[in-house]
Amino acid sequence: MLFRSPWRRQRWIPDALVDDQSTDASTLMFVGRTVERAAVDEAFARAAAGDRGALRVVGAPGIGLSRFLRAAASGHPAHGTSGDEYQSATAYAPMRSLLSSMLGIDADSPDAAGQALADLVGERAPSLLPWLPLIAIVLDVPAEPTPEVAALAPEFRRARLESSVIDLVRAVLDAPAMIVVDDAHLLDESSLSLLTALAAAP
Repeated sequence: MLFRSPWRRQRWIPDALVDDQSTDASTLMFVGRTVERAAVDEAFARAAAGDRGALRVVGAPGIGLSRFLRAAASGHPAHGTSGDEYQSATAYAPMRSLLSSMLGIDADSPDAAGQALADLVGERAPSLLPWLPLIAIVLDVPAEPTPEVAALAPEFRRARLESSVIDLVRAVLDAPAMIVVDDAHLLDESSLSLLTALAAAP
């Protein structure tokens, strides 16, 4: 999992600083930073072998971190999202597009997406059907209430939600994949907690 943030606090695994002086970087091929890109490739290889984890890329705003993330993720199965200061108070907002991508849910309406989620869980992970309403919270789609969720004490809801999402992702993905998170410092607390749990999952 790649996290991009301008902060230098709470660093996780090697920091990779990138430098981009182009005035129109989005139209140019990314060159250089072979050491840092090799570190990403090595981390992905370890993850594919079962040693999952997170790599945090940090640096000052404007030096090309977003371009580095795109370049570093190229050549790997990857799913991405980004923090947004206008949605930083909305729980799981950045996770909706990310989880939809990972689960292959592409629907035109919340109702259709909710039905697609229910069908997917029923087909790939039926043991998670009692916890479908919790998974639906992350995607912001409707789901029928279940007795199991109704009986769950509030203090246990987040842990059950996170474990259910992780189990579903594990059931759906048939190969290792990279999660790329841009502007991670703008993630809401719930999204950060879920992403951290995904990175730490065995």
